[in-house]
Amino acid sequence: MSVNPDIIIVVGSSSIAFFDTRSSSCQVASRSEILNTADTISAMFENLKARKSGTATVFSADFFTQKVRLGIAQVRGLAEADLLSVLEFEVEPFSNIPHGQGLIACSPDKQIENFSTWNVLHISKTEVAGISSVLRKQGIRLISAGYIDDSFPFGDEEEARTVLQEKLQEIKTGSPPFPLLITLRTGSVERRSIKVAVTATIFIAAACFCHFFFFNNRLSSLREESWKLDAIAFEIEDLNTGIRNCKSRIASIEAEKTGRARADQRLSLHRSALSTLFRILPDSCGDDVFIQSISPVNPFELRLSAFSSESDGPYSCMDGLASALSGSGWTVMPEQASNMESAKSHGNANFMFRVSFSEDRVLKESP
Repeated sequence: MSVNPDIIIVVGSSSIAFFDTRSSSCQVASRSEILNTADTISAMFENLKARKSGTATVFSADFFTQKVRLGIAQVRGLAEADLLSVLEFEVEPFSNIPHGQGLIACSPDKQIENFSTWNVLHISKTEVAGISSVLRKQGIRLISAGYIDDSFPFGDEEEARTVLQEKLQEIKTGSPPFPLLITLRTGSVERRSIKVAVTATIFIAAACFCHFFFFNNRLSSLREESWKLDAIAFEIEDLNTGIRNCKSRIASIEAEKTGRARADQRLSLHRSALSTLFRILPDSCGDDVFIQSISPVNPFELRLSAFSSESDGPYSCMDGLASALSGSGWTVMPEQASNMESAKSHGNANFMFRVSFSEDRVLKESP
């Protein structure tokens, strides 16, 4: 999404810049105290003569950013929300932002062989709210945020103006070459976030309540028919007790009312799903990877814990498995990888990843 801010504020480790895009005026000042980004901007408004109205984009050297490498097959076909979820898993241990308490953005960097690199920006919701509050007191709305390092020319206002004009054109395109977090479209961050959260909670609760009764009756009618589901009897019981965690599956089955032939096709895919996974798994991971445990997370979603005798074993295993399972309805998602301290010289590594199955992926690809 493109943004066109009236103001760009840059907070470096020792300097700060204020650029009014409407008049092209640029002011640079030193950052004398060790304050967070929000407090630094607040102090800036006390000393700079700045036009205080409109919308703003804030770049700060205080924000957390990191490059993340993923196998191309692992992210192929993932929706934007799923990709951001995978990247958030990767950076959470390093950003020190708890799960669910941060806002994340990314931009592609480059591809090398079968791997892609992503620039990831991770900012806590508390920090965004603090910056938004400081700006709102000045009559300014925060609409986006990004990272900038100290290579920015703080010492020369004319050069700083030129660099910021270039960045303005990049973010106006909607696809800047750096991760830009869109924090606000209309209204304030806090009021709109609370309103959206409350509305979504009420809607989801009502949908789950209705879907529970519909799907419970749906499962009962399927059990009464003559089809034998010996291979997935355990998964069906898990579905029956885990309705609240299967809203998307329930909505899909509710919408699909094309008759017995369609239902028979879905059941056939479920019947063969696990046998397909366990047939492909040994050959895909190779001789250097040992699967230590397999445990259910949700119905048709498994967590696998593995050990690799090679440092690149986790990526090779997950990338090979993702390629081999392409078109089968299974998706591979990484969770965690860490070197073993006692065997670091040999490149051994423990890692975990998830595999999830959805018959919708297969049905969409079918003619």
